Amino acid sequence: QGLWAALDWHAHEFLASADVALDWHLDVPAALHLPDDQATAVFRIFQEMLSNVLRHAQAHRVRVDVRTDQGTLHLRVADDGRGAPPTAFDARRAYGVMGMRERARHFGGDLDISSQIGVGTICHLRWPLSIQE
Repeated sequence: QGLWAALDWHAHEFLASADVALDWHLDVPAALHLPDDQATAVFRIFQEMLSNVLRHAQAHRVRVDVRTDQGTLHLRVADDGRGAPPTAFDARRAYGVMGMRERARHFGGDLDISSQIGVGTICHLRWPLSIQE
């Protein structure tokens, strides 16, 4: 429960402090525990996702979905902010995005970011699991 509780707490506290509404959805097996190094990496990626929402999106609402499916953890953050052109996430100066992608790749995961101007941005982390239930 450590990681899931930490994600829940961080999302609620961080977004409430910025007066951004949160739709929180968590659907993971109760017995699922990631090794400490992986849990830390997932948490850091999540922190950066939310930080980017507050720094860049000018969002009013954020939806967070955390679930598992066929041996993969899915962590998805979608905002209703201003959006950005696709090139914004591949720019050399997008250090936060580069860091998130590197952390994910280190553990065999990947991060997709899609955005539409005037509609918002979706960050989707896929993380391979070794579920021991």
